[in-house]
Amino acid sequence: MRLILSNHARRRLRERDLGESDIEAILRRSQKLERDPEGNQIYRGAIDGMMVTVIVRKASQPPYVITVWFD
Repeated sequence: MRLILSNHARRRLRERDLGESDIEAILRRSQKLERDPEGNQIYRGAIDGMMVTVIVRKASQPPYVITVWFD
């Protein structure tokens, strides 16, 4: 899967010791898709026992990752 990461998302990945493959796995496995007030897609999944949230810009192809955080 090809992703585009914002500079903000890249910084967050480095800070949290995550890689693009971790984000790809969350996007593939996410069971429940939610949307934020702007219509961006919210994905959630577990990595090494920690819940991670990924925000993807609405209607972006390939997926444009805005930010990532631990819940």
